[in-house]
Amino acid sequence: APQPAQPAPRPAPSLAGAEDVAFDSEGAVHVSAYYSSAVYKFDAQSGALLAVYGQGLVSGPVGIACDPSSGDMFVSSYRDDKVLRFTPG
Repeated sequence: APQPAQPAPRPAPSLAGAEDVAFDSEGAVHVSAYYSSAVYKFDAQSGALLAVYGQGLVSGPVGIACDPSSGDMFVSSYRDDKVLRFTPG
């Protein structure tokens, strides 16, 4: 009998220049990656990649913090001197 189709695995994230780590209000782990110019959200228990955000908006993210009351993530963008707010899904 034919096997059901399996979803294609996600490519491994490029954590080049990983700079900072923060936990959100749900316990997920967010990692800012300087050279990738993105932030990666992982499940804290399984390590599975849940989301990638900030691409095209942050340039050299170095710091990250969570507002526990809203769940918003604040990311400092080194190369363009900004702090940006994200509501990751």
